[in-house]
Amino acid sequence: MGVYGSRANPEKALPFILQFDKLPMQRPYILSIEDDKNDIALMQFAMSELDSTYHMEFLTDGISATAFFNSDAFKNNPPTLILLDINLPGINGLEVLKKYRGTSSQPQVPVVVMSSSDRDDEIRQSYSLGANSYIEKPRDLNDLRGKLELMTKYWMETNKL
Repeated sequence: MGVYGSRANPEKALPFILQFDKLPMQRPYILSIEDDKNDIALMQFAMSELDSTYHMEFLTDGISATAFFNSDAFKNNPPTLILLDINLPGINGLEVLKKYRGTSSQPQVPVVVMSSSDRDDEIRQSYSLGANSYIEKPRDLNDLRGKLELMTKYWMETNKL
């Protein structure tokens, strides 16, 4: 599992893209766009406890996410599922979603917004911008593990694109 990102500007996202191009991607992966280090650590731990053939990669800001979506690395090896936080530095998650869904030439990967926000306007806006699902962030490890297990079973095994 890797954590990558640039909190500065789009030009500084380039080293991340070059790193991602060199990663060995032999199996399906989940891309989590999440800036909170504690949430990242919990997701890594929860995924390691699941009997899963999937792994997670992390981007820590919206600038790196939009740069990655426009890269050959993404086009040649897209994730099977994207988990997207709303409250990101640089470009917020709703803007990331809008930019991603606004480009028809990119692989259309399911996007699950996973945010601590339970505001109705953000939930509605997420769906109007093309989110496939909206989940409030789990509050503890057991809840997170359960939701990750359900998401991987549904989005990566049951759902057909």
